[in-house]
Amino acid sequence: MLRIVEIAGRPHVLQQSDGKTFRIGSRESKVIDDSKISKDFMIAEERGLIYITSVQSTPTKKKEV
Repeated sequence: MLRIVEIAGRPHVLQQSDGKTFRIGSRESKVIDDSKISKDFMIAEERGLIYITSVQSTPTKKKEV
């Protein structure tokens, strides 16, 4: 999983590798699956519009009865 953080201060619409659109608002942060990252994300990161970082998945705790 990857965290996408908008840092330019304006909303963006990027195309995912599966053809769907990914919308992120100004100063917003969203998590996306690694497999959905396309060239659009890399270009936006190079231009300083977004920041991409990896996220560790936290195991869910099971409630004991």
